[in-house]
Amino acid sequence: MNNETGLNCVVVCTAENYSHLMRVADKPSVYIGYSRIDYNNTLKHNIADQSSELLKNLQQTIRDKAIEEMEEAVAKGNILSDFEEIIRESFDGRGDLSIDYHTFSQSEIIITVHLN
Repeated sequence: MNNETGLNCVVVCTAENYSHLMRVADKPSVYIGYSRIDYNNTLKHNIADQSSELLKNLQQTIRDKAIEEMEEAVAKGNILSDFEEIIRESFDGRGDLSIDYHTFSQSEIIITVHLN
């Protein structure tokens, strides 16, 4: 399935089964994580809820890491916030991380680029 869609997979199973899967998988990177199976709640919507929670936590971890990287770049003076500079540096291949900040109370979008 991953070969056709490029999508990664969350596995709902026991820790032992997930560990075995990671040992025998041709492409372990396809599996982004697992959630322990709850045999008392095996309805499709319960399994989907478990997977959704795992994905939310993963997304939060990725966001936290990106913000931490940006804060380090700010401390080193390696960021841009001017839109024209961002575009120029991006076309030159110097952009490494971009964070867009949207709020509903403001009409502006703040984009910062961490320079490599």
